[in-house]
Amino acid sequence: MSRPYVLAMVFLDTSVLKHTAQTLVRGFVRPSTAKWGDQDVTFQVTQFREINTHERIDENLRRHTILLPLIAQLAKRGRIVLVTHTEVME
Repeated sequence: MSRPYVLAMVFLDTSVLKHTAQTLVRGFVRPSTAKWGDQDVTFQVTQFREINTHERIDENLRRHTILLPLIAQLAKRGRIVLVTHTEVME
């Protein structure tokens, strides 16, 4: 007699969801000056850079965020079920 296949349920605390993206693109505005005819003109330039969001979090949380891509892949493949609790989502 075979046992029914039961998916593992993984509780995903929603406080970790903001750390799902390891890098984000951010715009940084800086002043720049250029020659316009015989005048110097100063204007704002936006420079876009990738920021590693995991650099500023503590080591314990970083260890957990490293596992998020693996957890997401397992959930996409139907190997696990992700659950959250409505009290945590506030």
